[in-house]
Amino acid sequence: MKNHDMEISDILDDIYAMQGVMKQYEKKYGITSQAFYTLYRAGKLDDSGFERTREFCDWASAYEIQLEREQEFETMSYKQLAVLLSTQSTAQELHLEVLSGSQV
Repeated sequence: MKNHDMEISDILDDIYAMQGVMKQYEKKYGITSQAFYTLYRAGKLDDSGFERTREFCDWASAYEIQLEREQEFETMSYKQLAVLLSTQSTAQELHLEVLSGSQV
């Protein structure tokens, strides 16, 4: 169970880190990461110059990682929910366990 906890923690750490990266680019360019990524994938952005090309690649990579990690977390969350529902009576309130090393 401890390894499972670490995986969730790592996934969430990645999500929050990518949000920070994307927020910097959103502030710099004034568009959402989703809008940027749509334009980027369609080849609609002028990325001339090494710095801009590198920034756009970094931004697109952060967005892709964010999407992947969110999907991983959602999948793991639903698995955890299934375990909770299968181990506890429907008449009882569900008891969520705090992951080891987690703080709010």
